[in-house]
Amino acid sequence: MIDRDTSIGVARVALNRLVRTLDAENNALAALDARHIGEFCAAKTESLLELHHIGISISAQTLPDDLKPLVSLARQKLDLNQWLLLMHLDAARAITTTIMHAICDSESDGTYSRSIR
Repeated sequence: MIDRDTSIGVARVALNRLVRTLDAENNALAALDARHIGEFCAAKTESLLELHHIGISISAQTLPDDLKPLVSLARQKLDLNQWLLLMHLDAARAITTTIMHAICDSESDGTYSRSIR
């Protein structure tokens, strides 16, 4: 088992890495640049998994005061990240629906059209 001081040091490094990753991904998503989403996802997963393992030895009650603002910052950036990802997913759904309807309409011979023309 890792001692508490080592766990706190590892947590600090993981939180800083997570915040940097979230900043980069959030900026990319806001700029509609999804080229590195896979890399961002892998880095977030690694940081969050590391924090999960450390969280077993550090509870919210025993978290050092100097780490609390960093945890809060990471949580805020995760919330923004979730919102941005949901926006992109909603846009992808809308585009998919439009394409699906266009394909269905182009394959239809008009026999079962939705409206009478």
